[in-house]
Amino acid sequence: MENQMDKSKKNGVSTHKICAAEVLQFKTDLQRKCVGWSKRSASRYPLLGMMFHPGSDKIKTLAESTRLAQMGIRKGLPRLLVPVPSVSKGKRYNGLAVEIKHPESGLCSEQISWINRFRDNGYLCEVISSLSEFKSAVARFHHEADDIIS
Repeated sequence: MENQMDKSKKNGVSTHKICAAEVLQFKTDLQRKCVGWSKRSASRYPLLGMMFHPGSDKIKTLAESTRLAQMGIRKGLPRLLVPVPSVSKGKRYNGLAVEIKHPESGLCSEQISWINRFRDNGYLCEVISSLSEFKSAVARFHHEADDIIS
């Protein structure tokens, strides 16, 4: 089916179908959790105040896709971006880019391309599937150890 993705289990014997709606709901819920945690953590991580979602979700129609492309929306951009540098203890990242993925889904070629572009330009780029992974990425961006995140 077009709206489902086949994902084989690790043993290669059976196949589990993930509905596209399930994947989108997972990503939406996790993104809301990440944004909520970021707002609550603004005093500790003020650079998160610059975080935004670039609006590159799935487009439903060709007309909508064309209109949004003309407005500058790009396919495959990470779901959350912090476009400001983080400098501490001699380390520097030019920004933070976070892609949210369902644990059983993979990256498309456009996402891989964007992640590589951001990394080539000094961004910390992370692909996450949980709030704890997001917190760890924020800690790395701020040059902290993962174990001090609350």
